Amino acid sequence: MATNRRGRETRERLLEVTMAVLESRGLEFTVDDVAAAAGVARPTVHRHFATRDELVATAVLRRSNALAAQLTGLLSSEAPFEERITESIVTMVAALSRARYVLSIDGDAGVAGPVLGTVNTFFRPWLVEAETEGVRFRHSIDQTLEWLLRQTLLLVRVPGSEGTGDEAVRREVHRFVLPAILADQPPSRK
Repeated sequence: MATNRRGRETRERLLEVTMAVLESRGLEFTVDDVAAAAGVARPTVHRHFATRDELVATAVLRRSNALAAQLTGLLSSEAPFEERITESIVTMVAALSRARYVLSIDGDAGVAGPVLGTVNTFFRPWLVEAETEGVRFRHSIDQTLEWLLRQTLLLVRVPGSEGTGDEAVRREVHRFVLPAILADQPPSRK
C-alpha cells in the first residue's frame, strides 16, 4: 500500500475509476481499462493492487462503508432483534437494488469470496450478541448468516408478487425469513 501522498492519491483515483467502470460495465472490464481511465500505466495499477480481483473487491468493500454505518445504526438500536434484522435486510435489499453491479460479482469467485467474507464478518457479532441476549436461532450462526445473505440476494434478484418496495420486502421477511431463522418465531399468518 502506498505510504506517500502521491501514492495514496493514485490509489484513491484507481478505486474511484474502478467504481465508475463497475457501475457502467459491470465486471466486463480489464486492468488495462482501469489504467487507461485513470490515466496511468498498467504496472501502476499492479503496484497498488496485485490482481484485478483485489482491485474490484477493495473498491466494492470501500464503497460499502456508508451502508455499513447505516446498518450499524439499525443493528445497535434498542428495538427487538426481529425488528433490527428486518430493517437491516430491507436496507440491504434497497442498497443492492441501486448498485446492480454487485449482482454480477457472485459468479466471480476471486471477488465474491472477500465480499461475502466481509458481509459475514460484519453481521456475525450482531447475531452473537442477539444470541447472548436470549434470541434462539434454528441453526448455527454461520449457517444462518450464509442463508440470510442468499435470501437477501434473492430478494434483490427475484421481485416478489407484491413488488420490490420496502413494504413488500418487509412483509416477505416477516412471513418467510424470520420464521426460518428464529427458533421461537411461529410462521406468520400475514
